[in-house]
Amino acid sequence: MKLAVLSESPADEAAVRVLVEGLCGANLEFLESPSPRTRGWQGVVNFAETVLRHLHYRTLAEGLVCILDSDESPIHHGLA
Repeated sequence: MKLAVLSESPADEAAVRVLVEGLCGANLEFLESPSPRTRGWQGVVNFAETVLRHLHYRTLAEGLVCILDSDESPIHHGLA
């Protein structure tokens, strides 16, 4: 299966690839897609249409995994 990943950061994309491989099995091929110029959830949302058009017209992608997290969530702050 050919998949692309769209996320707020390259680190998030790498983690999602590992997670998806674990869930779906080893017969996955991850395709490169254009990256948003600005990161953060708003940049990803604004860039989603461009990525979808690229994947539809220029690749043989079978799916897109898109992941966003909320800003200011506890995960972004150190534990006291």
